[in-house]
Amino acid sequence: MRLFEAIIAESEQTIHQMTPLMKLKRNLTQALGLILLTTGFSLQASPNKTEAQLIEMIQSGDFKKMNDGIDRLSSWYPNSTNAIRVLKEVLRSNDLMLVSQPVITNEYRWKSGPGVALSMSRPPPAKVLVRIAARALGKCHAKVDADDLNIICGLLKSRDPETVMDALKALRGLDAPQAVPEILPLLDDQDNHVVRDACKTLAVIGNRSVILRIEPLLKSQRSDIKWDAQAAIEALQEKR
Repeated sequence: MRLFEAIIAESEQTIHQMTPLMKLKRNLTQALGLILLTTGFSLQASPNKTEAQLIEMIQSGDFKKMNDGIDRLSSWYPNSTNAIRVLKEVLRSNDLMLVSQPVITNEYRWKSGPGVALSMSRPPPAKVLVRIAARALGKCHAKVDADDLNIICGLLKSRDPETVMDALKALRGLDAPQAVPEILPLLDDQDNHVVRDACKTLAVIGNRSVILRIEPLLKSQRSDIKWDAQAAIEALQEKR
């Protein structure tokens, strides 16, 4: 009790010693914190590049610039027809383009110790540009044709869980109920994160007919899978 009283006394003394300006800053900080907590308002960085600049980054052939450009374009200009057109071009490229990315080569390791990062042109691994473009199109809620959808569904068959999950996230943002049959087998995937994302995507683009397929997951030993399965079932039950 005495320790608590001492802490309170010290806090009151600190506040008493504050200058009016310090007290004003303190009150403004507390008010802003209260607003953020009660309204759920979040501060987001405003675009610091134009749409044209981001498109130039995507078309630069530099992997890092392309990655950053795709992510920012879909976040800052999601309703732009130019953005969607460029994202579809990357999706349809199927990584046949050559991009420049840093590569650590063993060839030079003996000359300079830890290795040398060289800029070399080679396709990025695991269709990474395609999957990033697919996810971005989902964020934009873009309209895609059958060919685009086939490319995205093809990513669901990848052995790389990250690629599969990006495809699932893309489909959540697209009006593509025809992709449901491609998603159902992923409910039996060995990767728990893939299973969870499959539940989330089915909850959005599926219908009540897939509930029976999800219900066995309610017996999963993993609480996170059971939670996502239950949430998906409840969402589907609300659909007509």
